[in-house]
Amino acid sequence: MGGKEDSLAGQLKRHKDLVGAMWRLLPQLVDSNGSDDSLAQRALIAQTVLGNLKGPMMKIGQLFGNIPSLLPEPYADSFRSLQSHAPSMGWPFVKRRMAGELGPQWESLFESFSKKAVFAASLGQVHRGRLVQGDEVALKLQYPNMASVMKADLSHIKVWMKLFGVVGGVFDLTEIFNEAEESLLGELDYYQEAHWCETFKNCLEGVPGVHIPNTYPSLSTGKLLVLSLGRGRLF
Repeated sequence: MGGKEDSLAGQLKRHKDLVGAMWRLLPQLVDSNGSDDSLAQRALIAQTVLGNLKGPMMKIGQLFGNIPSLLPEPYADSFRSLQSHAPSMGWPFVKRRMAGELGPQWESLFESFSKKAVFAASLGQVHRGRLVQGDEVALKLQYPNMASVMKADLSHIKVWMKLFGVVGGVFDLTEIFNEAEESLLGELDYYQEAHWCETFKNCLEGVPGVHIPNTYPSLSTGKLLVLSLGRGRLF
């Protein structure tokens, strides 16, 4: 993961962004008192800060929102909403990113393409499209410079863990952190994700009630994953 996606300049910029975000975030977290309205307002500000940060920091917010009684309920609700209502990148970003992955004539590959993301997460966002041959697809598009973002965030998290004595102290989570770091960095490789989709599709072929989407290798890259769009249902 070298080059522009993982540059020293990118990591330094992310460190600067993190410091600025912490200055905006901490005042919203240090005081859990006040009226319900003021708590809800501060929780919304904290949610916006984490949502715009993306990356592991947003994942931590999602995690904290799902730990019972860890946060006041307005904060827990706001952080949980990041799982399905995270802010997405706009159309100018999408056009540049798609052109970078598939070339300047990428739009000619699609009969239709949703300019607005249908889902946004911590590492990328999803768009719907219809290929010129008629196939409906979901396109998972990674945010820019996520390798630099990931490494900068993980270095900050490791510093905080040392400060709280959970790395190198009596209660040592070093091995867990290292495994989580490897897993998170692996999430940036969409070639790997496509490989596992195909692997599970082959293993589960013919199993009733299980459907694994098709991958489109000719349209997928390390930062863009194109899958057939399926219809799910609850049991």
